[in-house]
Amino acid sequence: MLYLESPFANVTPVIVNGIQLIASLLGIIFVQKVDRFNLLLTSSFLLAILSTFIAVTDFLSLPVLCLITMAAFMLPNGAGLSSVAWSYPSELAQPSQGKYASLVNWTASTIVAMVPPFVTRSIPDNNAYPIFFFFSLYLFLSVAVTLKYVPQA
Repeated sequence: MLYLESPFANVTPVIVNGIQLIASLLGIIFVQKVDRFNLLLTSSFLLAILSTFIAVTDFLSLPVLCLITMAAFMLPNGAGLSSVAWSYPSELAQPSQGKYASLVNWTASTIVAMVPPFVTRSIPDNNAYPIFFFFSLYLFLSVAVTLKYVPQA
């Protein structure tokens, strides 16, 4: 982000992680009331849209809107996609497909952890928007995979 010297740089992690903590607690409740397919599908779709907005607000140099969008991002992230409800990805797949669910989960986690540093090094001036565009693409792909492979409860 271009605003590492701004006052937002000090408060953003506290705000964003606080929201994610509250959303994660709500996720524990949601998973008991909403089936996992719909929770996964809805959270992935919302995260893809919000990640795109984060990229756009960073690209357009709109720090306040970027902070607001990041805070909004943490709601479906904590309550849905990154919730404690997803501790075991094989629970979302049929037993015969459990090994594939675990393989995809670990492969995706590795990609998400390894790609951003390479993207960051190739982009000048500490711009973060390419990483958020990458996450948007990844999340839209997640929506497609969810629709095709995750069984509906």
